[in-house]
Amino acid sequence: MTRIQDYEIREKLYESSQSVVYRVCQKKDNRPVILKILREEYPTPEQIAGFRREYEMTRGLDADGIIRAFHLESYRNSLLCLPRTDRTYEPQPGLSHGFLFSGCHPL
Repeated sequence: MTRIQDYEIREKLYESSQSVVYRVCQKKDNRPVILKILREEYPTPEQIAGFRREYEMTRGLDADGIIRAFHLESYRNSLLCLPRTDRTYEPQPGLSHGFLFSGCHPL
């Protein structure tokens, strides 16, 4: 099982060749959140740049079906991203997940 410092993984929601989306609980305040992280322990500079661009693009979006990113942080040799949400979200089957948390809908 993957371990991510400061977060307790509750469930894997989605996995692609580049990234994994988890439902986690922040250990410091026991707050449930969704977290996206690059899959590779040592991602290439191109993968990191792409993840950063994805974060920048989704951070400013305001559209149905897109959960806006609010935090990007370094994690080991990679990056992780948290969405701006106070609700619980599930990936919607069959939709592309090219953008951060796109194709998600409230439970």
